[in-house]
Amino acid sequence: MKKARMFCIAGATMVAIMMCAQLGVVGAADKAEDVVAIVDAYVGSWNEADDAARRSLLETAWSDDGVYTDPSAEVKGRDALFDHTGNFVSNPDMKGFSLERVSGVDVHHKLLRFDWALKSPDGNVVMAGVDFGVLDDDGRLASITGFFGPIPDKE
Repeated sequence: MKKARMFCIAGATMVAIMMCAQLGVVGAADKAEDVVAIVDAYVGSWNEADDAARRSLLETAWSDDGVYTDPSAEVKGRDALFDHTGNFVSNPDMKGFSLERVSGVDVHHKLLRFDWALKSPDGNVVMAGVDFGVLDDDGRLASITGFFGPIPDKE
């Protein structure tokens, strides 16, 4: 009986995967390694002081009209995100700080999430959070919604 149940579960999972692939729900943008590369290019743009290199990272990772939102900003379009990340990395108060992805990238359909940390020059975490993203049809980020700090306790 246990083997039959496992076979049914495995069969149902395969049918669901095949149906999603036929509907275009699972595709190139859902391949974990592709999504990780996109996310790492995006995160890398926050640390890149060289304008040409930062623009190249964002062209790889960010949709032309993508929207970035966090508690302190809402930025629309790749050019605006290029300026926003440039302001971050060129801020004298942020010299030596780095933004790092500190978790795996969890992805399904065209949705993703990952944890990040802002580290001081001595490697201490000064802020941490989570980003939720949506991929466009080309596999680039169409949006990131960032949250700072841990989820609040239930009241």
